[in-house]
Amino acid sequence: MDPQNLDLTKFILVRTVEALTHAAVIECPEIFNNGQLEQEITNLLLSYLRKA
Repeated sequence: MDPQNLDLTKFILVRTVEALTHAAVIECPEIFNNGQLEQEITNLLLSYLRKA
């Protein structure tokens, strides 16, 4: 992991998790039943953080 701008990276990560979680609660709360949303968010964030 090698974020170029730590403040921007933190902002993006927090807002991404917040937006996805909010949308899931409003649009499809049943998605929280099996842990798949959490895994997909984790995969998304790790992909973003991995050094290219």
